[in-house]
Amino acid sequence: MKPKFRITRAIDFKRVRHLGKTYTHPLAVLKIAQGEAENSRAGIVTGKSIGNAVVRNRAKRRLRATLSKFLPFLLKPSDLLVIAREPINNATSVDLMNAVRQLLNRAELIDPEDYDAGRPAS
Repeated sequence: MKPKFRITRAIDFKRVRHLGKTYTHPLAVLKIAQGEAENSRAGIVTGKSIGNAVVRNRAKRRLRATLSKFLPFLLKPSDLLVIAREPINNATSVDLMNAVRQLLNRAELIDPEDYDAGRPAS
């Protein structure tokens, strides 16, 4: 994910965590707050319940790769916080893509008719 699409400051993580609207899925939790930048940004959180550092970093990399396909095409600029849940360790990449798509769809950030496999329809 490009740096312009990342949330890096602790104050931004706190703002999204406390002010954001929450959407849940068995693999992840999505919190959304109004964006302060001109583009959408995302931050990823993995707790110790996911596993050791190697497992947590792998989960973050997988989520980051999946989100990077959606972020440039979101309907409105938002700050997203994705919190991984433990079943993410056993999920396939297709499961992860479907989970993120479902969360973004429920948050009304993507148009389900125009979207297939993380890419806008041509």
